[in-house]
Amino acid sequence: MKIQQELLDNIIDEMIPLTEQHYNEIDHYLQRNKCSLDPDYDKYFLIEESGGLQIVTAREDDNRLIGYVFYLVDTHAHYSGVTFGYCDILFVDPGYRNSGVASEMLLYAEKNIGCDYMTLSEKPGHEFPRLISSLNYELLETTYVKRVSK
Repeated sequence: MKIQQELLDNIIDEMIPLTEQHYNEIDHYLQRNKCSLDPDYDKYFLIEESGGLQIVTAREDDNRLIGYVFYLVDTHAHYSGVTFGYCDILFVDPGYRNSGVASEMLLYAEKNIGCDYMTLSEKPGHEFPRLISSLNYELLETTYVKRVSK
């Protein structure tokens, strides 16, 4: 297995079916509220061009994409001298979960993305407390959502 940084253009064709699988698996609230998966890839490309998107991937020996993590990297609006890497997406192929792939990608990101702090979030029903504690993440905040448009 190989862990590395890659550009969106190099993974997008392989990633799209995995993203759909991921959405169907975890975004039940958004599905119930009729929020369909429709990634704005043009926006991702613009963010990447500015240096604000960093992607770490995991590939099997046959070069098949088995995991990826997207970080949105920027200074924090409240702490201008500090750089945060906000984990936007973390996906590992179900056949490779609990095998250390997520840990390896996150550790690689910590060493190579160049942030002061990195965030990691989880969806209700899809928690990964062992991963979070093994990598020494601490609870920072809890986020809630409410649909306000009809």
